[in-house]
Amino acid sequence: MDNKFTGYFAKRKKAKLDQMRKKNWDLTQQGINPHKGWGTMIDTGSGGLNNMNRDNQAQNFLSKEIDNKQFFIEEAKRIRKN
Repeated sequence: MDNKFTGYFAKRKKAKLDQMRKKNWDLTQQGINPHKGWGTMIDTGSGGLNNMNRDNQAQNFLSKEIDNKQFFIEEAKRIRKN
């Protein structure tokens, strides 16, 4: 029984890889680099926010800079223009 599942998963993985290779080949033929990525990341200035302590100090820090959404949008526009 284990061999049946192992063979099934191996075939499924091979089929998925072949499908991705075909897609990448088609994109390459169109002149598109399939490994290009999304582009440059912007520096939001709030790096490490997920690693902060979840105590009152972190809440005070977050309350000082509640809405930076507009800043992030403008920064992304500025980077796109360059």
